[in-house]
Amino acid sequence: MIRLKPNVWRTLGGLFLVTYALQGIAIARGGEESPEFPIWVGAAMFLPALFTFLHLRGTGAGLRSLPWRRGPWRDLLLGATIPAGIVLVGLAVFEGTGFGFQPSIDIDDANRLSTELPLLLSGEAMTRPVFALNLLLSGIVFSLVMGLMTLGEEIGWRGFLQGQLLERNRLLPSVVFLGLVWAAWHLPLILAGFNYPNSPVLGALVYFPIAAIGISGWMAWLTLRSKSLWPAVLFHAGINTVGVVLFEVDFGERYHLGQLAISAGLLVSGLSILRWLPAGAVDPQPGASLE
Repeated sequence: MIRLKPNVWRTLGGLFLVTYALQGIAIARGGEESPEFPIWVGAAMFLPALFTFLHLRGTGAGLRSLPWRRGPWRDLLLGATIPAGIVLVGLAVFEGTGFGFQPSIDIDDANRLSTELPLLLSGEAMTRPVFALNLLLSGIVFSLVMGLMTLGEEIGWRGFLQGQLLERNRLLPSVVFLGLVWAAWHLPLILAGFNYPNSPVLGALVYFPIAAIGISGWMAWLTLRSKSLWPAVLFHAGINTVGVVLFEVDFGERYHLGQLAISAGLLVSGLSILRWLPAGAVDPQPGASLE
């Protein structure tokens, strides 16, 4: 059973109530077809940071208790490039087995790739190594640009809640719980068809929760080794941008099996990487406020 301080549970409850209200408004006012949709969703993305700030102010811990330090450059680079690496591995597996293909990528008779994806370099007639480099460089740039949008979430999830969980729980249950909380926080939008339009219910209740636990494992590994939330900010931005290339693979009639394969791959890789945490990395975190 997960243990948290009573006031942390109250903060989570308030966060979910307000977030669900904003997501409900976004859906009720036309969903993705509405020009207001990005405004409501964008506002919701900053609520974890807002509720974290309110909680820290109420306990007297202050904003300095969050893991603001930059951390090693190596970990920042890992945060910005691992999402593209996951995409490349996934594409190679699905294409190599014939299980699925990315419809935005064309392969000519010379085995060169062309794509309409908005990558940093030209998308015409690339060899596979050039495509991989293009995706990695694009992932770095997109992570830096879109990191502002994921900062609000990561202040709350990895900056604050992860530390609170690790004060009273072991690493694996903390990562799993945080992944499930993160997935549940997206629930109204996913049920409305935002992430999994072909299967919103399974997406909300099965595919995304499994994937979120795996992604939380990756981000826990990054934040605990760096003692910084910034690698997770970059990783989250990379998953939201270049990660879409993997999530939009066409599996044809095997759609559900394909989505389950993506989620399972993220789960296994994200939880396995925790074994490679440096000794002493799982200490009380800077984001864990004291009462």
